[in-house]
Amino acid sequence: MKSTNHYSKKFGYNAEEIIEALINISVLDMNKTLLIDGGFLPLLVKSLSSDCVATHQAAAAKAIWTLAFDGPSKSKCMEEPGCLEGKRASPLAAILV
Repeated sequence: MKSTNHYSKKFGYNAEEIIEALINISVLDMNKTLLIDGGFLPLLVKSLSSDCVATHQAAAAKAIWTLAFDGPSKSKCMEEPGCLEGKRASPLAAILV
């Protein structure tokens, strides 16, 4: 997410496409744990920021919502700094709590 448009010329994908792919992977509870333990959650929280376009924010919120369907993953989402803060995350906070 270093470029201003969050597009990688090297790989040909933007951040939203990557997040959507990881949402599909996270359907299985086993993968939710792997994604969170692999460092995916802080990147999602970063995508919730006002620095990102609305489509990236929506994809990140959807991904966090998907991850929260697993008990241990839900706890990690709630503990992640910045995950439940800010205007955009407030509906997400209602789901997680």
